[in-house]
Amino acid sequence: NLASPGALTSAQMAEIELHAQDLGVTLIPLMPCLGNVGYVLRHSAYAKLREHPQFLQQYCPVNPETLNLVTTMMEDLLAVHPGKYFHIGGDEVSLLGANPVSHQRAQQLGGRAALYLEYIGKVCRYLLSRNRYPLIWDDILRNMTDSQIQWLPPEVTFISRQRESHSERATQHTLTSLDRYRKLGRCVWGAAV
Repeated sequence: NLASPGALTSAQMAEIELHAQDLGVTLIPLMPCLGNVGYVLRHSAYAKLREHPQFLQQYCPVNPETLNLVTTMMEDLLAVHPGKYFHIGGDEVSLLGANPVSHQRAQQLGGRAALYLEYIGKVCRYLLSRNRYPLIWDDILRNMTDSQIQWLPPEVTFISRQRESHSERATQHTLTSLDRYRKLGRCVWGAAV
């Protein structure tokens, strides 16, 4: 009940994957693992996984059923994407800590950033255990300390992007972040939006 009506079947995706390989193109699935998940949380069966009961945007990272659902959905994509990369999103998490259990866990860990990294780290380690390299938007990481960024496994690639509407000041913030990542030995890819 989560697929769009016009979604590709596994057989169709396998055919596209083969064609891409013939062309030397690597397809990388992107499946949001924390924010941007309204397509899942709009269903009443998954409402208990919401970070905030009134909003569909974000999973509750503390609910163990969230990670179970996310990894189950990832398995479906891993089955048809043999490539070594998997994009997990990681952005649009402004509700983090709105759920009382998330708030309590954030306090135990030392803040919302630590809560974010704890959950994202679990998703990344899961993918690494499946021999896939996680990719993650760097939006949230830009505001973290160097030591916080180092909590993520070193195999995680950060995807740096700047939306068209961002100003010159945002460009400087992006460039500063890229320099930080380089000094931390992190792999970064650029993305245009």
